[in-house]
Amino acid sequence: MSALQEHTPRPGEFLPYFSGAGKLDDLKAGAYVGQPAQRYLKIAWGHGKDVAGDVSKLKATKMAVPVVLGSLEAAFQATKGDLDAFITGLPVDGYLGDVLDTPSGKKLLPALAKFCTALVSAWMLSAEAGEARAVHASMSSSPNSASSTAERRTKTLGCPR
Repeated sequence: MSALQEHTPRPGEFLPYFSGAGKLDDLKAGAYVGQPAQRYLKIAWGHGKDVAGDVSKLKATKMAVPVVLGSLEAAFQATKGDLDAFITGLPVDGYLGDVLDTPSGKKLLPALAKFCTALVSAWMLSAEAGEARAVHASMSSSPNSASSTAERRTKTLGCPR
């Protein structure tokens, strides 16, 4: 494992900071982890906005909303009022601990924990579903069967044809 890989934060690694189990000093300037944490939070929030838009489109067309998207969208909507201006206003190269270790920043920790927990859960469920689809596809009948790979994927994902 390279030195960069050893120090690259992984999904869910920041949750202890948001729940109060980690020290916000670890995310401040001078500590490497605070900068990627801030970048990843901005990316995650953008993903939450995209998912909310996707769910709106699915609902508008009266299509079923996959559970993984619905749970993330619900967490996004529940925390949007507290977090949107805060997260979108963060500079890309800042350190998350510097803005969170303030009286107003600490008030955001429960909302951050809620959103990030839902995000990590959604990603894990999505990864597990992807593995299950891959196993299912590899174990399904021969290519000459009536059901093509594309049809199997469509059925598995619950998408319209």
